[in-house]
Amino acid sequence: MKKILFLATIVAVLFASCNKYELSDPVNIEDYPKVTVSGKVLAELDNLKAGLEAVPQGTVIGISVPYSNYNPNYSGEGFYTAQTTVGADGTYSIEIPVVKDGVSAKFVCEEFVAEVVVNKDIKENKRFTRFNETITVPGTPTTTAMHKEFTYTTSTFVNPAASTVIPTSTVTYSGKLDYLSQVTPSLDNVFSTIPSGKKITVEIKLYRLKDDFSGPNTDYQYVDKKEITVGANGAYSIDVPMIERGIATITMGAMEYLEFTSSTGDKNIFRYTLNAAATLYSSPASHPNEDFTYAKGTLIY
Repeated sequence: MKKILFLATIVAVLFASCNKYELSDPVNIEDYPKVTVSGKVLAELDNLKAGLEAVPQGTVIGISVPYSNYNPNYSGEGFYTAQTTVGADGTYSIEIPVVKDGVSAKFVCEEFVAEVVVNKDIKENKRFTRFNETITVPGTPTTTAMHKEFTYTTSTFVNPAASTVIPTSTVTYSGKLDYLSQVTPSLDNVFSTIPSGKKITVEIKLYRLKDDFSGPNTDYQYVDKKEITVGANGAYSIDVPMIERGIATITMGAMEYLEFTSSTGDKNIFRYTLNAAATLYSSPASHPNEDFTYAKGTLIY
């Protein structure tokens, strides 16, 4: 009788241990059949086009399924997780292990930043907010594939410095460039035109005017940097990108070593610099010529 009681005790202990293991440890989920969920991930990236556009390639899509979906006896709070990334055409595909009655899978679409066409004049960078959506993935053999699209609906403006205005026209800004090349014995100043072929660095910042026309809306800008070449007789000409109700600020910079003749007839080389600025508006299309003089600076030799 004692032996029987002893064996019964052992069996009870083993049975209890087995139940405890099943309640605290998930099954080997990778052995379960899988359903492939695929589709497109979309967002409004171009207000000039009908419909939605594909989100950027590489956007991360993650899924999580509670372990309790696979083993009702599991008492923990763990999850089966996996992730994939969106392809070049906005498509994604991910395999999810399922049981006969299906599983409840939470899809998490991570945030991303993309350039959005607001209208014909303006582009701006927007951050599209991370969101999640829980769906029921049916079990097999009911299906082995499922189609599901996700759409980002919430976005925020990112950085004013990163916003872009789209130029729709150009205005011409031109004039002549000269420098003080001589002081005569009678102390008259003589100016000569900058030799042709010299280079000038130009930076243009294009803004949309505020609604009340009180000044530039610096939230939206287009920046263009380029180099222009001085023409014959010191002439310069710049094609400035512009938009309707636009305002452009121009800065011009250059440095040259040029000969200067003093009132006593001495000839020396000086450093001359150009630091010029101007503001242009979308109307008129061609602005009056504006001439600039290089400033005489340091004696070189």
